[in-house]
Amino acid sequence: MSQPQMPGMPYAPAPQPQVFETPIDQPWYGIDFGKAIERFFKKYVVFSGRASKSEFWWAMLFLVLVNMAFSLLSNLTNSNGFIGFLSSAWSIAVLIPTISIGVRRLHDTNKPGLLLLLPYGLIVVGMIIAIVGGIGTFFFGLASVGGSRSAAAAAGSGVIAILFAVLLILAGFIVYVVLMCMSTDPAGARFDRAQVPAMNPMAPAAPMNAQQYPTQQPYAQAEQQQAQPYTPQTSQQPAEQQQAYPQAPSTDNTYASNPGQPYEAPTQYPDAPESQQGQSGQAAQPNQPEQGFNPPFEGPRQ
Repeated sequence: MSQPQMPGMPYAPAPQPQVFETPIDQPWYGIDFGKAIERFFKKYVVFSGRASKSEFWWAMLFLVLVNMAFSLLSNLTNSNGFIGFLSSAWSIAVLIPTISIGVRRLHDTNKPGLLLLLPYGLIVVGMIIAIVGGIGTFFFGLASVGGSRSAAAAAGSGVIAILFAVLLILAGFIVYVVLMCMSTDPAGARFDRAQVPAMNPMAPAAPMNAQQYPTQQPYAQAEQQQAQPYTPQTSQQPAEQQQAYPQAPSTDNTYASNPGQPYEAPTQYPDAPESQQGQSGQAAQPNQPEQGFNPPFEGPRQ
């Protein structure tokens, strides 16, 4: 929700949306009229790749408008020869890009481009039959003026041939329109030169050479260490992995016989009983054998 505009403050206009164009080697779905005409001439002799419906029909509308303009100029100039020459030159100039965009439109429907020979073949055959029938009708019609029935029959056959040619030409245009109106099939990407899926024109383009600079090894190791769960250092280790304490020096044979036994500090011994104290006032040492009484030396007796 937008914040209310404070009185006395200038109004900030909304930012313009960014428009991302589809690469030239990919079909542009939802293209506008100007971009379609631009691609029509940029892909003048490009028969690989695909073309969307909008890309094809905007180009066809442009060609129809140009032909109507030439017809209007020809009528206004009383069939000027220069206007007729320009119209014929324009028709020859746009013949190759018209065929190429038709092939790309078939690729977008996952159909081979050679299928375009069907409508063009019907139109060409119809035109040839119409020309031959027209010539035969003209000459045999002149011959039938003298009362020749065979010439009249041949002239009638020429008229029938012209009607059949018109039907073939009409069928060719119908087949052409049906083929160009077929739905898009994503499997048609197999006809692309780069073999990559189509991109959304409103989606931001991926940065170029994104995989050229991989992550350095020290940073990768740091990320792996950060991803590992934290283990406190004060965790208890198994008993068999604990390090034994160093053996304390002692004269007791118990520790000497078992060097692997952990060292235990000796407990404080209780005071020796008074009966075991000597005349010197020192207590007898525990765990030692009793020795005979040795009175102090008083020197030799006289």
